[in-house]
Amino acid sequence: RIGGIHRMHFHLPKPLHGWRELVGEIGIVFVGIMLALGAETLVQEYHWHQQVDISEQAIRDEFKRAGLISYERLIIQPCLHGELSQMAKALTSGSPHWTAMPAIVSNGSGPGQSDRVLPGTYRPPSRPMIDDGWRNAISVGALDHMDSKEVARFTSIYASMATWREAQDQEARAATRLAPLAYDGPMDEQRRSDMIAAVAEVDRLDSLMATVSQQAVGERVLNSLN
Repeated sequence: RIGGIHRMHFHLPKPLHGWRELVGEIGIVFVGIMLALGAETLVQEYHWHQQVDISEQAIRDEFKRAGLISYERLIIQPCLHGELSQMAKALTSGSPHWTAMPAIVSNGSGPGQSDRVLPGTYRPPSRPMIDDGWRNAISVGALDHMDSKEVARFTSIYASMATWREAQDQEARAATRLAPLAYDGPMDEQRRSDMIAAVAEVDRLDSLMATVSQQAVGERVLNSLN
């Protein structure tokens, strides 16, 4: 008490175990948080590593199938071109009568036999270019964890595969216009003109299929399998 005034004393609260112990406990908590975050990061990295491996394997499998289909198309290309050439030659001969030119196709039911009801004059193989692995890689976000140059190359290849599918569908539709040539019958000028136009359209699509196949085999698909 000084001059009737009480002196007030302020006391800081003491840590329960001292400042050193408190700092140590905070450090332990901090290290624990860092370890937890690091473990979560490792788990995420492992997850994406697995997703990338699965996606890349599926993509390689699809490229392998695309390469085999392209090889098949190139192997039979001379035969398909020959069939179209024979049709064009016969149509431009000017004969008033058409002699049937059916294609002989084997679909597994026997030598030279077909499981179709009507004969056809031009029947190229129909093989689907599958891209399920690519679509799945996009949907799960695996592309974001792949090398950007690889993703760009994959995108280009799948674009070519999409061109193949579209051309194959167009070729199949155009080929149905040639169905009348599988039967004998009169050939007037209007019918001759229509059939020549149909052969020309199929020939254009056949050439496109050959070009895409050559690119797949020679430049893109097989190089991506390495």
